[in-house]
Amino acid sequence: MPVLVLLSAAACSGGSGGASQGDRLHPKGGDVFLEALTESGPNTFTHSVALAPVPAIGVAGTTGGSSTQGLRSIAGTTAGLYGGSGSQQACDPNAAVASLLDHDATAQAWVDALNTDSDLTWSGGSKLAAEDITTYVGELTSVILRNDTRVTDHAFSGNRSPAFQAVLQHGTAVMVDAQGIPRVRCAAFSPLTPPVPASSPKYRGTKWDGFDPKKLVAVTSGRTVDSFTVVDIHTGKQIDIFVGANCLCDRTKQGSTTTTSTTVDFVNETTTTSKTGRTTTTIRHTTTTAAPATTTTHVTTTTPPTTAPPATTTTTSGP
Repeated sequence: MPVLVLLSAAACSGGSGGASQGDRLHPKGGDVFLEALTESGPNTFTHSVALAPVPAIGVAGTTGGSSTQGLRSIAGTTAGLYGGSGSQQACDPNAAVASLLDHDATAQAWVDALNTDSDLTWSGGSKLAAEDITTYVGELTSVILRNDTRVTDHAFSGNRSPAFQAVLQHGTAVMVDAQGIPRVRCAAFSPLTPPVPASSPKYRGTKWDGFDPKKLVAVTSGRTVDSFTVVDIHTGKQIDIFVGANCLCDRTKQGSTTTTSTTVDFVNETTTTSKTGRTTTTIRHTTTTAAPATTTTHVTTTTPPTTAPPATTTTTSGP
């Protein structure tokens, strides 16, 4: 199994570049920002939680769906639309969730951005509150884009989450909901909503090899599913991964209590436990063909010392 390391992240704040780069905080009509898979970009919500290395993955075909203003619309549950793996996560949301919940303003801006989508759906309804982040992220699935994909991305600035139109490069790690809609870009943990078509798009940023504005994909809602059929990033074969299979996060904020965070090795099916300054609990993980995971819990019980009964003194009086 390849070693996973976090991609280096750009600073969480800073300028947006010159005129040719545009301004994500104040986009002009038609501005569409190009977001390369290895770049976090400015004004991020958290550091990058995208995991590397990811093997080169072939670009998916864009057959099917419908085309509007140069965008090919494809249902998010279409088999082979995304890449993934049954043994390697595309993104590790634990640290991002912890960071969001440690900063109330960031957490609120994050859910505010997602709530702008009137079609947002999750097990808790159609709206999110900051306290729902742990549960909501636990329902998302980390996958790899196989197409250059149009989205509405969001920056974080001044406790707000201004929206901007963007293209995510194929190979980008994202998290999708149960209908296959991209909801998080892992390189910045920025919330994503469906794109707004631009009749005369002005692409801002550096174009990558193979970029073609006529071959962009816009993901639309599929039916709610329990699993996705993805292309394995190691073998190139189609496999099924369960919704939420690669997300191991269920974090309950409990002040300064001691926390247990659990990570799972999907290959060896073992669990390891480490302590940090907050509470993290694993709510779900999916096994591969290996034997079920075994979790060993060590419980230490302190028993108060036993107090012996007072000694009895017998006094015998003489005759």
